Amino acid sequence: MLAQSMDDLKGLLTKVEHVKDITEGYRFSRLTTVFWALECALFALIVVQLIIGHTELALVLAGLAVAITCVPILIRKGRPDLATNALVIILATPVFGLMWTYKGLHDEAMLAIPALILFSAVVGSRWIFVAVTVSAIITVFLIGLANTTGVYIHQLQPGNLYTAAMIIVILMVTSFAVWVFAEDMRATMERLSREIHRVNESQFKIRELAHHDALTSLPNRLLAREQFEHALAVSQRTDTKVCLMFMDLDDFKNVNDSFGHQGGDEFLQETAQRLISTVRTTDCVSRLGGDEFLIILESVDDAELMTSVASKILQEVKKPVAIGDSDIVVTASIGIAIAPDDGEDFDTICRQADIAMYHTKDSGRNNYHFFNEAMHQRVQDRLNILSYLHEGLSKRQFELYYQPKIDLATGRIIGAEALIRWHHPVRGLITPDDFIPVAEQSGLIEEMGTWVVEEACRYCKQCEELGLIESDFTMAVNISPVQFSRGAITEVVDEALKKNGLAAQRLELELTESLLIDNSASIKRALLQLRKLGVELAIDDFGTGYSNLGYLKAFQVGVLKIDRSFISKILEAEQSRILVEAIIQVASRLNIKVVAEGVESQQMAEALFVLGCDQAQGFHWTRPLNAMKFEKYMRDHQREQRRNGGAPTLQAVAGEMQSSELTPS
Repeated sequence: MLAQSMDDLKGLLTKVEHVKDITEGYRFSRLTTVFWALECALFALIVVQLIIGHTELALVLAGLAVAITCVPILIRKGRPDLATNALVIILATPVFGLMWTYKGLHDEAMLAIPALILFSAVVGSRWIFVAVTVSAIITVFLIGLANTTGVYIHQLQPGNLYTAAMIIVILMVTSFAVWVFAEDMRATMERLSREIHRVNESQFKIRELAHHDALTSLPNRLLAREQFEHALAVSQRTDTKVCLMFMDLDDFKNVNDSFGHQGGDEFLQETAQRLISTVRTTDCVSRLGGDEFLIILESVDDAELMTSVASKILQEVKKPVAIGDSDIVVTASIGIAIAPDDGEDFDTICRQADIAMYHTKDSGRNNYHFFNEAMHQRVQDRLNILSYLHEGLSKRQFELYYQPKIDLATGRIIGAEALIRWHHPVRGLITPDDFIPVAEQSGLIEEMGTWVVEEACRYCKQCEELGLIESDFTMAVNISPVQFSRGAITEVVDEALKKNGLAAQRLELELTESLLIDNSASIKRALLQLRKLGVELAIDDFGTGYSNLGYLKAFQVGVLKIDRSFISKILEAEQSRILVEAIIQVASRLNIKVVAEGVESQQMAEALFVLGCDQAQGFHWTRPLNAMKFEKYMRDHQREQRRNGGAPTLQAVAGEMQSSELTPS
C-alpha cells in the first residue's frame, strides 16, 4: 500500500510539474482564437473605412490582415513563440504609426496600447512584453514632446461614427482576448488547486502509512522511535523511567500454516486490539512486523507496574481467538528493558529487550524477563560461537564420542550413541548445549549433521571390521529437528550408508517427539522413507514432551529413550518409578524397546532391570569416549566376557569404569 501511494504521489507531482506546460498549451491554443478574432475585426474596419471613403486606411488595414496570416502558419510549423512575437510586433507597428499620422495622444489607436501590453504579457515572451511597453512609453513621450515644442502638432478632430466604430472594435477585440485568457487561467488555477489538494491528501496518506502498520494500524518502528524519544524526554524532566517491552508470539507459524495468511492476519489484528486494551492511553503499542510487537510504557517509577502490565498482556494474548470455526490459543514471550538503566537510545533499549525476549523463549516461553548483563554476555558468547563454527567445520575441529548401550538382561554392549564434541584451539572443549542451538539458528546444523551421520557410519563399519561389535549392534545418531526439516535427510543417510558399506539396520536415528507430531507432509514422507531403508527410529528424551504413544506405531518407532530426569529419581520418588514402569509396560505391549538414559549406579540399573527395561546407558558404565578409548573399552569388555565364560555381571561391568581412564563429558 505504501509503494502504491508513493507511485500515486509521484504521478501527482509530475502533473504539478507539468502545470506550466499545461498553461503554455492554453496560451498557444488561444493564440489561434485571437488571430481569427483580429481578422474578423480588421475585416469589419476595412468595410467601415471603405464606406466612409478612407481608401488609404482600408488598404493599410488590409495589409495588416494579410500580415498576421503568418501566425497560424508559424503555429502549424511548431513555432508558437515566434508566432506570438510576430503577432504583437505586427499589431504594435500600425498602432504607433496611426498615432503619429492622425490624432497623436487623442487618437483612438491609444486604446489598443493597454490591450497590446496585456496580450504580450499573457502569451508573449518576457522580452516582447518589455519591448512593447517601452515602445509605447517612448512613443507617447515623443508625441507629447513634439506637440509641446511645436515640432509637429496633431490636429484634434471631433469624434464621429468612424471614431466610435474604431473604439468599439478595439474594445471588443480587447475584451474578447482578456475574457478568453482569463477563462483559461481560471481553469488552469482550478485544475492546479485540485491537483494540489490531491497531493496534500496523498502526502498525508503516505505519512500515515510510513508511520503506521498497514495491517493493524498500530504505529510502526519509525513512529515507535519518535514515541520513545518523546517518552524519554518526559522521563528525564519528571525523574521517571521508560519501559520498553519486546513481545513475540510463540509458534505463530503454526497459525499461518494451519489457517493461511488470512487467518494469521486476523489473529494479529485481534492481538493488536488486545494489546491496546492492556495499556494506558499515554503508552504506545506498535508492530514491528510479523508477530513482533513493541509496548512502550511512559513515566513509570516502579517494577510493579511493569510486571503487572506484562502479566496482563500474557493473560490477554493467550485467550482463545476465533478463526473460522476454530478457537486458537497462542502464548507470547516478552523481554523488558528500562531506560535509562539499560540504555539511553531507542536502538540500544530495543536490542536489550529483544535479548531478554529470546531468553524468555529459551526458558520455556509464555513468560517475561527483564534484561540483565548476563543475558548480554550470553548473546555475545553465541555470536562468538557462531563465528567459530564456520572455522570449526572447515578445519575439522569436531570429534565424535561414543557412549555404549548395555543390554540389562545379558550385560552385553548392543549399541552406542554417537555424541559430537568440539575441541576449540582457544576456548577448549565447547559443549553441545552451547553450540548446537547456534548451529540450528544459523543453518550450519545441516552441514554439521551430515558430517555426524557420515562419521558415525564410517566408525561403525570400522568397529565391525575390527570385530569389536556383534551382529545386533546399532549406532545411534541424534538428528536435529532443524536438520530434518531443512535438509534432505533421507538422501544424507542413504549416501552415508552406501559410501561406507554399512547395513541400514546398524544405524539408529534419535528424533524428538515434536518432530513426529509435525503435520508437515514432507517430514512424514521422510520418516516413512527412512523406515523403508531399514533404519531404526528412536524417540529421544521420551516423557519430557508430548508423550503421545499414538504416533509410535504410525512411523514404526522401534526404540524409546526415557529421559534421565525420570531415571535419576526412580529410587527415591515413587511417582517417577511408577511413570517409568508405565512407559516400559506400554512400550513392551507395542513391541518397542526401552532405553534408560542417565543410569549412574548399580542400584538404578538393577531397579530398571526389575521394571522390565531392555537397555541402559550412563556413567555407571562409562562416560562418552573418543574413538580410541571406545575401542579399548570394547576390547576390555570382550576379555571380561571370555574371562567370565559369558556375559559379565552388572557389577563386573561397573568395575571397568573404576579402572579405566575415562574422558569427561
